[in-house]
Amino acid sequence: MKTNEIYQAVTDRIITLLEQGVAPWRKSWSSVGFHAPRNGVTKREYSGVNLYLSFYGYTSPDFFSFKQIKEAGARIKKGEQGKMILFWRRITITDPASGEEKEIPMLRYYTAWNREQCEGLPEPTDLPPAPKNPNEQIKACEELLAEYKDMPRVTNGTQALYRPSTDEIQIPPLATFDCSEEYYSALFHEGIHSTGSAGRLNRKQGGRFGDAAYALEELVAE
Repeated sequence: MKTNEIYQAVTDRIITLLEQGVAPWRKSWSSVGFHAPRNGVTKREYSGVNLYLSFYGYTSPDFFSFKQIKEAGARIKKGEQGKMILFWRRITITDPASGEEKEIPMLRYYTAWNREQCEGLPEPTDLPPAPKNPNEQIKACEELLAEYKDMPRVTNGTQALYRPSTDEIQIPPLATFDCSEEYYSALFHEGIHSTGSAGRLNRKQGGRFGDAAYALEELVAE
């Protein structure tokens, strides 16, 4: 894969996440506190464009190559797709004009999987547990939600999003939010997105990040 193709592949993945409602700047909950994505074995943190890995919303910052997973006696969960890790490698070439050898940087990549995409990996011992805030349900909010007669199924996850393909709202647990109000703000936002599905109000959804349809849908939800 050529350098421009590698960058395009990462850009496409980021845009896809944004289109799914995964915006890293709109996050009012915690997992294990912010920790930059890193190699799960060496603990070396990724940098540069590789910080896009945090957009996926995994609670674990650890990523492993296929070789590292195999050496640990673990395995990748069925259906899980790896993520691209970019790095620069210096290679020696011969200048066709002068015949002299020189080193140049060459962009390369490998595929890695997050700890949550695997089974059988040992648990990390150097990360604090996920915070559990003493949040409580807000009665008025719960009563309002109860009025949504055809409300999609709500499941816990590491992201706040509405998935039209399964008509499902995913949201982190109440205790992981900064406060109860932030939890309901996120839940209502995704709930409004769900009202635009084909079986409800049938709004024009599925636009690309930045276009008019996408912007209008976000304004409706807000």
